[in-house]
Amino acid sequence: MERALRFCNNQRKSKVIEFLERLFNNNAPEHFFLYREPNLGLDEDCCAFLSLSIAVKAELHYAKLLEARILSLKEPFQHKLGHAVGTMYSRIGTEDWRPGNATEERFNELTRGPVDDSTLVLWIEAEIHRRIVQELEKLPANERTTAKLEEVVTTTRKAKRARLEEALNLAVEAMKKAGIAEDAAQIARTHLGNDPEFRGRLK
Repeated sequence: MERALRFCNNQRKSKVIEFLERLFNNNAPEHFFLYREPNLGLDEDCCAFLSLSIAVKAELHYAKLLEARILSLKEPFQHKLGHAVGTMYSRIGTEDWRPGNATEERFNELTRGPVDDSTLVLWIEAEIHRRIVQELEKLPANERTTAKLEEVVTTTRKAKRARLEEALNLAVEAMKKAGIAEDAAQIARTHLGNDPEFRGRLK
């Protein structure tokens, strides 16, 4: 369901970024990434899933493949690809890849851009993720649409904020009754409101 509607617990976001960093540097097992080179005939980024192989007969196909070739890997990457395909379990050390010697800022854009693209995935706060999944599971499969997901997320977030405000107001009142000054109570309120553990305990 989460894959179909493209939403995910935002606690997994860092793991996606880490995977993209490994992928772009060709350190992700069972994958081999090629950055686009439009000037050389490779118009799109490409990623080979090494576990998905296609068998060809050399005597029938090799010459045709050579004729269709537009680019070749540098020697270290030839060895790395061959080793990866052969073992799938170890790696040959090669320099980290950055397109055209891109800056670290540009490389971060590449690894975080797809993750932050809301058309690809909707990241849901960990504290409400389970509730949203439960609400969607109550619906018939044909009603689990992107529009319905957005509606449930909006409603759940509003309800969560309302419960948080109510809890914080009660906490302030309790502190004031205990003799704590208004200013101190409000500072404590702010700290509580920003505390992930406190927020996570609100049902």
